[in-house]
Amino acid sequence: MNVHISPYSHGNRENHEPTRARKLLLHRSEIDKLAGKGVFYQGLSVLGGGSILSGVVLGSIAVFIIERKFAKASIFALVGSLLTFLGFIHGEAIGFGETPVVAVAYLAVATVLFVCSRMPVTALAAAPVETHAVPALADAE
Repeated sequence: MNVHISPYSHGNRENHEPTRARKLLLHRSEIDKLAGKGVFYQGLSVLGGGSILSGVVLGSIAVFIIERKFAKASIFALVGSLLTFLGFIHGEAIGFGETPVVAVAYLAVATVLFVCSRMPVTALAAAPVETHAVPALADAE
């Protein structure tokens, strides 16, 4: 393969040659057979099934839970439920009612988070600090 990979700028004498010959893990005919069987298309369809959008939704839910902003987390869970029901995330195709089970799961999470946001916050009382008297050292005479 005719590939140029720049050496690591902070490397040492053990750096690789930028234009050295590289090996493929499969022969070209084996790669073509895999492509003919639909491996590449199915892999792309899994990645394209709204994974980036679902990552944003799930990441936002996680961040708001960590920050204890449960109302905002429940809103993102509702958005996730709607996007899942319409097939934009966690679905094979865009359409009405594509993955209703996952949409209901998002809705359940949104309900739990909304209930948590309405619960009163109680501050934990600091534990009393025990102090121990340190005996004075006797002067050696």
